[in-house]
Amino acid sequence: MTARARLTTTRAHSDDGTPVSRVARLRTEGPLALRPVGARGPEPLVRADARVARVALASGAAGPLGGDDFSLEVRVGEGSTLVLSEVSSTLLLPGPHGGRSRMRIAITVESGATFSWRPEPLIAVRGCHHVHEIDVDLAPDARMIMRDEVVLGRYGEESGRLSQRVRIRRDGHSIYQQRLDLGPGAPGWRSPAVVGGYTCLGNVLAVGPDESVTGRVAQLIGDTAALLPLRRSGLVINALADDTVGLRRLLEDGTDLLGEPWSPPRLPKQGLNAESHPVMTRLAGHPDLVER
Repeated sequence: MTARARLTTTRAHSDDGTPVSRVARLRTEGPLALRPVGARGPEPLVRADARVARVALASGAAGPLGGDDFSLEVRVGEGSTLVLSEVSSTLLLPGPHGGRSRMRIAITVESGATFSWRPEPLIAVRGCHHVHEIDVDLAPDARMIMRDEVVLGRYGEESGRLSQRVRIRRDGHSIYQQRLDLGPGAPGWRSPAVVGGYTCLGNVLAVGPDESVTGRVAQLIGDTAALLPLRRSGLVINALADDTVGLRRLLEDGTDLLGEPWSPPRLPKQGLNAESHPVMTRLAGHPDLVER
C-alpha cells in the first residue's frame, strides 16, 4: 500500500486582530489520517494556547506492513505554530509476503514559526523490516521540540528490524544526523555502544535561538540518559530504559532541566483514595465492593 499525507499551517488573524495559526492544507490518504484536535495535556512551547494549530495523526489501518510505502509532508508557515501529535503507538508489522516497509517524513519550519512534535512510540514487532526517515529543515529563527521513542518488540518477543535516520538542518546547515540499525541482521546493535540490554530508546531534540537551549554543556540524567549540546543551535536528550514508562520519565526529567517554555508543567500525581479519585469516591459507601 502507498499513502501520502500533507499538512500546512499559516499565520492569520482573528476578528479582533489577534494573530492565530490556521491549518491551510490538510490532505490524508489511506492509513495516514490527519485530524484537527484541541489541546490535550501539558504541551511544551505553547502552554495550551488556543491560538495555535493542533493536528493529530491517527492510523486508519494496521501497519505499516511489509511492502507499504508511506510519506508525510509538513510545512509550518512563517510565523505560525503547530502542535503535531499521534493518537496511538505505531506497530511496525511484517507483511504477508515479507518485504520492507518505509515511512518518510519531511518537515519545513519557516521563519518565526514554532513546531512541537509529540509522536507516540514506534514498536518494532518481531519479523518486521522497516525504514523510518525524518528530515527537518528549520529557518534560523524557528523553534522546534521533537520527541522520538522506539520499543524493540512487544512484551516478551524479539525485536524486528528497524533502520531509522534523522537529519536536521538549520539555515541550510546540518546540525544533527543520526542513523540507527536495530534488530536481527544489524551488526552490533546489542552492544553497549547502541542499546546494550535495554528494549526502549528515545530522545528529545530542542532547537532554536533561545538561550535556554543554546550553549549548554553535557549533563548526565540518571544512569542511562544524557543531555548533549548541538553546536550552539540546541540540544538532544538521549535515553535508554527497560520499559516505556521509564523511558518517558527520563525524557521528561531531561526537558525539566530546560525550564519554561520548553518544559511543560507535569500533571499532579494522585493516589487512589476517596478524596482524589471519582470512582473511589462513589465506592466509598460500599466497602464490600472496594474490598473486592
